[in-house]
Amino acid sequence: MKKIKEYHLELFRFQLLPIDKNIQLSLIDLEINDYDSLVKHKNILLERILTNENIKLQGKKSQVVFRLEYQSDTYFIFRIGVKRNLIRNTSDFKKEEIENYPNIQVIINTDPKIQTIGIERNYKAFGHTETASHILENSLLNYLQKYHLAIYIEPIYQEREFWNIIEKYQERIQKLSFDLIRPNLSNISIKIDKQIKRMQLETNSHKTKIEFESNKDSNLSIEKDNEQLESLIDYASKGGGPISLKVKGLSRRIKTSKSTETYTINELDYNGPKDKLLKILKGFGF
Repeated sequence: MKKIKEYHLELFRFQLLPIDKNIQLSLIDLEINDYDSLVKHKNILLERILTNENIKLQGKKSQVVFRLEYQSDTYFIFRIGVKRNLIRNTSDFKKEEIENYPNIQVIINTDPKIQTIGIERNYKAFGHTETASHILENSLLNYLQKYHLAIYIEPIYQEREFWNIIEKYQERIQKLSFDLIRPNLSNISIKIDKQIKRMQLETNSHKTKIEFESNKDSNLSIEKDNEQLESLIDYASKGGGPISLKVKGLSRRIKTSKSTETYTINELDYNGPKDKLLKILKGFGF
Protein backbone atom coordinates (compact mmCIF):
# COMPACT_ATOMS: atom_id res chain seq x y z
CA MET A 1 0.00 0.00 0.00
CA LYS A 2 1.39 3.36 -1.03
CA LYS A 3 2.20 5.63 1.86
CA ILE A 4 0.36 8.96 1.77
CA LYS A 5 2.78 11.85 1.63
CA GLU A 6 2.57 14.56 4.27
CA TYR A 7 3.19 18.28 3.91
CA HIS A 8 4.33 20.58 6.68
CA LEU A 9 3.28 24.21 7.08
CA GLU A 10 5.44 26.19 9.47
CA LEU A 11 3.65 29.10 11.14
CA PHE A 12 4.63 32.76 11.28
CA ARG A 13 2.96 35.91 12.59
CA PHE A 14 3.07 39.20 10.73
CA GLN A 15 2.53 42.63 12.24
CA LEU A 16 1.84 45.86 10.37
CA LEU A 17 2.88 49.18 11.89
CA PRO A 18 2.75 52.78 10.63
CA ILE A 19 6.31 53.97 9.99
CA ASP A 20 5.72 57.00 12.20
CA LYS A 21 2.97 59.23 13.55
CA ASN A 22 3.34 61.95 10.93
CA ILE A 23 1.12 60.63 8.17
CA GLN A 24 1.55 62.21 4.76
CA LEU A 25 -0.91 60.03 2.94
CA SER A 26 -4.33 60.59 1.46
CA LEU A 27 -6.44 57.73 0.14
CA ILE A 28 -9.90 59.09 -0.46
CA ASP A 29 -11.52 55.72 -1.20
CA LEU A 30 -10.53 54.43 2.26
CA GLU A 31 -10.77 57.78 4.06
CA ILE A 32 -7.14 57.55 5.18
CA ASN A 33 -5.66 60.88 6.19
CA ASP A 34 -4.28 60.39 9.70
CA TYR A 35 -2.59 57.86 11.98
CA ASP A 36 -5.76 56.27 13.37
CA SER A 37 -7.38 55.79 9.96
CA LEU A 38 -4.16 54.21 8.65
CA VAL A 39 -4.11 51.74 11.55
CA LYS A 40 -7.76 50.92 10.87
CA HIS A 41 -7.19 50.15 7.18
CA LYS A 42 -3.64 48.72 7.23
CA ASN A 43 -4.74 45.15 6.48
CA ILE A 44 -6.86 46.27 3.54
CA LEU A 45 -3.79 48.01 2.11
CA LEU A 46 -1.80 44.79 2.46
CA GLU A 47 -4.55 42.92 0.62
CA ARG A 48 -4.32 45.44 -2.24
CA ILE A 49 -0.66 44.58 -2.61
CA LEU A 50 -1.22 40.82 -2.40
CA THR A 51 -3.80 40.96 -5.19
CA ASN A 52 -1.65 43.14 -7.45
CA GLU A 53 -0.69 41.04 -10.49
CA ASN A 54 2.55 42.99 -10.89
CA ILE A 55 3.93 42.20 -7.43
CA LYS A 56 7.41 40.65 -7.48
CA LEU A 57 9.55 39.05 -4.80
CA GLN A 58 13.27 39.75 -4.61
CA GLY A 59 15.67 37.04 -3.47
CA LYS A 60 19.20 38.00 -2.44
CA LYS A 61 20.97 35.39 -4.58
CA SER A 62 18.37 33.59 -6.68
CA GLN A 63 15.50 34.52 -8.94
CA VAL A 64 12.13 34.12 -7.22
CA VAL A 65 8.75 33.70 -8.92
CA PHE A 66 5.47 34.44 -7.17
CA ARG A 67 1.84 33.79 -8.09
CA LEU A 68 -1.52 34.16 -6.36
CA GLU A 69 -3.43 30.89 -6.85
CA TYR A 70 -6.50 31.33 -4.68
CA GLN A 71 -8.28 33.92 -2.57
CA SER A 72 -11.22 33.62 -0.19
CA ASP A 73 -12.18 36.39 2.24
CA THR A 74 -8.99 37.13 4.20
CA TYR A 75 -7.14 34.03 2.96
CA PHE A 76 -4.56 34.20 0.17
CA ILE A 77 -2.78 31.13 -1.22
CA PHE A 78 0.42 31.72 -3.17
CA ARG A 79 2.98 29.60 -4.95
CA ILE A 80 6.60 30.71 -4.59
CA GLY A 81 9.36 29.18 -6.70
CA VAL A 82 13.09 29.76 -6.61
CA LYS A 83 15.51 29.22 -9.48
CA ARG A 84 17.86 26.27 -8.87
CA ASN A 85 19.75 25.21 -12.01
CA LEU A 86 20.22 21.49 -12.55
CA ILE A 87 23.00 19.64 -14.36
CA ARG A 88 21.84 16.55 -16.25
CA ASN A 89 23.57 13.99 -18.44
CA THR A 90 22.36 13.77 -22.04
CA SER A 91 22.17 10.71 -24.32
CA ASP A 92 25.37 11.77 -26.08
CA PHE A 93 27.28 11.75 -22.76
CA LYS A 94 27.40 15.49 -22.36
CA LYS A 95 26.29 17.64 -19.46
CA GLU A 96 23.45 20.09 -19.86
CA GLU A 97 22.31 22.82 -17.48
CA ILE A 98 18.57 23.33 -17.22
CA GLU A 99 16.42 25.71 -15.21
CA ASN A 100 14.51 24.26 -12.27
CA TYR A 101 12.06 26.04 -9.98
CA PRO A 102 11.30 23.99 -6.85
CA ASN A 103 8.40 25.69 -5.15
CA ILE A 104 6.36 26.00 -2.00
CA GLN A 105 2.84 26.95 -1.05
CA VAL A 106 2.38 29.99 1.18
CA ILE A 107 -0.95 30.74 2.87
CA ILE A 108 -1.64 34.15 4.38
CA ASN A 109 -4.57 35.10 6.60
CA THR A 110 -4.85 38.89 6.75
CA ASP A 111 -7.61 38.90 9.39
CA PRO A 112 -6.51 41.69 11.82
CA LYS A 113 -7.15 39.35 14.77
CA ILE A 114 -5.01 36.52 13.34
CA GLN A 115 -2.37 37.78 10.86
CA THR A 116 -0.80 34.39 10.30
CA ILE A 117 1.35 32.97 7.50
CA GLY A 118 1.84 29.27 6.78
CA ILE A 119 4.98 28.45 4.79
CA GLU A 120 5.47 24.99 3.31
CA ARG A 121 8.65 23.21 4.30
CA ASN A 122 10.52 22.11 1.16
CA TYR A 123 14.29 21.83 1.47
CA LYS A 124 14.70 21.64 -2.31
CA ALA A 125 13.39 25.20 -2.54
CA PHE A 126 14.60 26.76 0.73
CA GLY A 127 16.93 25.31 3.33
CA HIS A 128 14.87 27.05 6.01
CA THR A 129 11.31 28.39 5.89
CA GLU A 130 12.65 31.55 7.55
CA THR A 131 14.51 32.25 4.29
CA ALA A 132 11.15 32.44 2.52
CA SER A 133 9.70 34.57 5.33
CA HIS A 134 12.59 37.04 5.01
CA ILE A 135 12.03 37.28 1.24
CA LEU A 136 8.35 37.95 1.85
CA GLU A 137 9.07 40.52 4.55
CA ASN A 138 11.68 42.46 2.58
CA SER A 139 9.69 42.39 -0.67
CA LEU A 140 6.35 43.38 0.86
CA LEU A 141 8.07 46.17 2.77
CA ASN A 142 9.06 47.75 -0.54
CA TYR A 143 5.40 47.95 -1.54
CA LEU A 144 4.05 48.90 1.89
CA GLN A 145 6.35 51.88 2.31
CA LYS A 146 4.29 53.95 -0.12
CA TYR A 147 1.40 53.45 2.29
CA HIS A 148 3.59 54.52 5.21
CA LEU A 149 3.59 50.99 6.66
CA ALA A 150 6.23 48.50 7.80
CA ILE A 151 5.81 44.72 8.13
CA TYR A 152 7.51 42.28 10.50
CA ILE A 153 7.26 38.50 10.14
CA GLU A 154 8.33 36.27 13.04
CA PRO A 155 8.07 32.51 13.74
CA ILE A 156 5.42 31.15 16.09
CA TYR A 157 6.67 28.48 18.47
CA GLN A 158 5.57 26.63 21.58
CA GLU A 159 6.35 28.38 24.86
CA ARG A 160 7.59 25.08 26.25
CA GLU A 161 10.54 25.30 23.83
CA PHE A 162 11.86 28.20 25.89
CA TRP A 163 11.43 26.34 29.17
CA ASN A 164 13.13 23.25 27.76
CA ILE A 165 16.18 25.41 27.05
CA ILE A 166 16.04 26.89 30.56
CA GLU A 167 15.85 23.42 32.09
CA LYS A 168 18.79 22.20 30.04
CA TYR A 169 21.10 25.12 30.85
CA GLN A 170 19.57 26.28 34.14
CA GLU A 171 22.77 27.26 35.97
CA ARG A 172 24.68 28.48 32.89
CA ILE A 173 22.42 31.19 31.45
CA GLN A 174 24.07 34.58 31.76
CA LYS A 175 22.05 36.72 29.34
CA LEU A 176 18.41 36.70 28.23
CA SER A 177 17.36 39.06 25.43
CA PHE A 178 13.94 39.95 23.97
CA ASP A 179 13.52 41.93 20.73
CA LEU A 180 9.84 42.76 20.99
CA ILE A 181 7.86 44.09 18.05
CA ARG A 182 5.33 46.71 19.09
CA PRO A 183 2.01 44.86 19.39
CA ASN A 184 -0.83 45.46 16.97
CA LEU A 185 -2.79 42.31 17.82
CA SER A 186 -4.56 42.66 21.15
CA ASN A 187 -5.29 38.93 21.44
CA ILE A 188 -1.57 38.02 21.62
CA SER A 189 -0.37 41.03 23.64
CA ILE A 190 -2.94 41.12 26.43
CA LYS A 191 -0.34 40.05 29.02
CA ILE A 192 2.31 42.58 27.98
CA ASP A 193 2.91 45.31 30.57
CA LYS A 194 0.82 48.36 29.66
CA GLN A 195 3.74 50.66 30.42
CA ILE A 196 5.91 48.89 27.85
CA LYS A 197 3.19 49.16 25.20
CA ARG A 198 2.58 52.82 26.00
CA MET A 199 6.27 53.69 25.85
CA GLN A 200 6.66 51.85 22.54
CA LEU A 201 3.81 53.86 21.07
CA GLU A 202 4.88 57.20 22.52
CA THR A 203 8.49 56.80 21.38
CA ASN A 204 7.48 55.33 18.00
CA SER A 205 9.56 52.24 18.73
CA HIS A 206 8.89 49.34 16.36
CA LYS A 207 11.32 47.02 18.12
CA THR A 208 12.19 47.21 21.80
CA LYS A 209 15.13 45.31 23.26
CA ILE A 210 14.80 44.09 26.84
CA GLU A 211 17.87 42.34 28.19
CA PHE A 212 18.74 40.67 31.46
CA GLU A 213 22.39 39.91 32.27
CA SER A 214 24.02 38.32 35.29
CA ASN A 215 27.44 38.93 36.75
CA LYS A 216 30.13 37.08 34.75
CA ASP A 217 30.73 34.77 37.73
CA SER A 218 27.06 33.99 38.27
CA ASN A 219 23.92 33.16 36.27
CA LEU A 220 20.36 34.35 35.82
CA SER A 221 17.53 32.93 37.92
CA ILE A 222 14.63 32.31 35.53
CA GLU A 223 11.47 30.94 37.14
CA LYS A 224 8.01 30.17 35.76
CA ASP A 225 6.26 32.01 38.60
CA ASN A 226 7.69 35.37 37.47
CA GLU A 227 4.54 36.86 35.92
CA GLN A 228 6.19 39.77 34.09
CA LEU A 229 8.84 37.52 32.56
CA GLU A 230 6.23 34.95 31.59
CA SER A 231 4.21 37.64 29.81
CA LEU A 232 7.22 38.52 27.64
CA ILE A 233 7.83 34.86 26.81
CA ASP A 234 4.16 34.30 25.99
CA TYR A 235 4.08 37.27 23.62
CA ALA A 236 7.37 36.38 21.93
CA SER A 237 6.30 32.76 21.35
CA LYS A 238 3.14 33.93 19.55
CA GLY A 239 5.26 35.77 16.96
CA GLY A 240 5.99 38.92 18.94
CA GLY A 241 9.74 38.85 18.39
CA PRO A 242 12.80 36.63 18.92
CA ILE A 243 14.32 35.54 22.23
CA SER A 244 18.01 34.73 22.52
CA LEU A 245 20.08 33.35 25.39
CA LYS A 246 23.81 33.49 26.12
CA VAL A 247 24.93 30.30 27.83
CA LYS A 248 28.26 29.99 29.59
CA GLY A 249 30.51 27.65 27.62
CA LEU A 250 28.69 28.12 24.30
CA SER A 251 30.13 30.50 21.69
CA ARG A 252 26.83 31.15 19.90
CA ARG A 253 23.60 32.44 21.34
CA ILE A 254 20.63 30.09 21.45
CA LYS A 255 17.49 31.31 19.68
CA THR A 256 14.04 29.98 20.55
CA SER A 257 12.69 30.34 17.01
CA LYS A 258 14.55 27.24 15.82
CA SER A 259 11.50 25.04 16.39
CA THR A 260 8.60 26.71 14.60
CA GLU A 261 5.05 25.51 15.25
CA THR A 262 3.94 23.28 12.38
CA TYR A 263 0.73 21.93 10.86
CA THR A 264 1.02 18.52 9.18
CA ILE A 265 -1.47 17.86 6.36
CA ASN A 266 -1.80 14.78 4.16
CA GLU A 267 -1.20 14.98 0.42
CA LEU A 268 -4.83 14.52 -0.60
CA ASP A 269 -6.02 17.46 1.47
CA TYR A 270 -2.99 19.63 0.83
CA ASN A 271 -3.13 19.37 -2.98
CA GLY A 272 -6.91 19.03 -3.20
CA PRO A 273 -9.56 21.76 -3.53
CA LYS A 274 -8.36 24.98 -1.92
CA ASP A 275 -11.63 25.56 -0.08
CA LYS A 276 -11.27 22.17 1.61
CA LEU A 277 -7.69 22.99 2.62
CA LEU A 278 -8.79 26.31 4.13
CA LYS A 279 -11.56 24.53 6.05
CA ILE A 280 -8.92 22.27 7.61
CA LEU A 281 -6.71 25.25 8.48
CA LYS A 282 -9.65 27.11 10.04
CA GLY A 283 -10.18 24.05 12.22
CA PHE A 284 -6.63 24.51 13.49
CA GLY A 285 -7.39 28.16 14.29
CA PHE A 286 -5.38 29.50 11.33
